[in-house]
Amino acid sequence: MRCLKRSLVVALLALGRASVVVAEVPAAEPREVAASHFAEGERAYAAGDYRAAAIAFESAHIVDPQPASAWNAARAWHLAGELARGATFYRRYLDVAPTGAQDRDEATRHLLALAAEVARVEVVGAEPSILRIDGRPALAAVLYLVPGTHRIEAEFSEGRVTVLVELTRGELRSILLERPQLPMPHNPAANETNRERSAQAPSTQLVSPDSPGGASVWLLVPFVALSGLSGVLTVASAIDTQIALDQYLAIPAEERTLAQWEDGKFKQDRTNVAIGISAGLGLASLAVALFAVDFGEGRLVGFDSGGLRVHF
Repeated sequence: MRCLKRSLVVALLALGRASVVVAEVPAAEPREVAASHFAEGERAYAAGDYRAAAIAFESAHIVDPQPASAWNAARAWHLAGELARGATFYRRYLDVAPTGAQDRDEATRHLLALAAEVARVEVVGAEPSILRIDGRPALAAVLYLVPGTHRIEAEFSEGRVTVLVELTRGELRSILLERPQLPMPHNPAANETNRERSAQAPSTQLVSPDSPGGASVWLLVPFVALSGLSGVLTVASAIDTQIALDQYLAIPAEERTLAQWEDGKFKQDRTNVAIGISAGLGLASLAVALFAVDFGEGRLVGFDSGGLRVHF
């Protein structure tokens, strides 16, 4: 009986000690998880399985974004033939590595070489809570993708925005993200009131045959002047961009820098914006000329019950 009691006490003490040990086991720290992925990547890299190594190094970098894991992921993806992922992590390494890191120059050379083979997309505008490319989380707003069609998904508190983009080799593209508009609350009473007002109100016409008078031709002058000025600036920007491109291509590939490449990209984007502004001003000038200005003798283009007409 005494032996039975002693055995029971020992068992209870052992059970209590085991319970304490289980309760005190801490959750794995991010550094420990990253170190485990990093070691897995080193083993795969040594065995020549570069794709598995790249996945492991990338996982380590996501958990604990250190320069070493970014550099190793870039090298492994590069050697695995995944040029876009390699370029993405070379760029990531340049973003997180110290200024004096010994591999910065080599990372820049590799990035410039790979950028010519893939497409570069920069996501601008509203910052989403989650950004995905083809279902995979994006590490940054600057993305390197293989030529082809890609699906960009951005999640905001107001909802999700999806953009399909077709990319070609060496292309530079900016994608503008805007927050989705929240739907207006449904108000049946207000809708009914608006319908009643619409039924009672007479139809509105821009110009009627009885009153063809329009604005003075001087209204068109500022539109034409702005269109001309915008056109001149657009041409000047295009010439500057072409000169910068010729100068960049004249530099040996091994001597080109990322700063030179990004400067050329900025000039190209500036020219594209200028072209858009010029086109918008030109359309605005045309619209004012057609629909708002009376050029004399009552001639004015406008809408009446019969549609689009010129009134005299």
